[in-house]
Amino acid sequence: MLACLLLAADVEGSEIRTIEGIADGEVLHPLQQAMVDEGAIQCGFCTPGMVINGVHLFERTPRCADAVRCRVA
Repeated sequence: MLACLLLAADVEGSEIRTIEGIADGEVLHPLQQAMVDEGAIQCGFCTPGMVINGVHLFERTPRCADAVRCRVA
């Protein structure tokens, strides 16, 4: 879903996850922290989308040691 093309009224009652919502207070999600540690930061639009999609991927493949490689394979 593209947030820029979706009206808030269209998702009323739905669970919405944001880049701010995946952190635990001041503690970043491990994927957020890894991107910071590795300097993998893009623009303010790209990075949140990559992180949210990465978190979703990791949640869907919790036993995968390298979720990205497993997804591509």
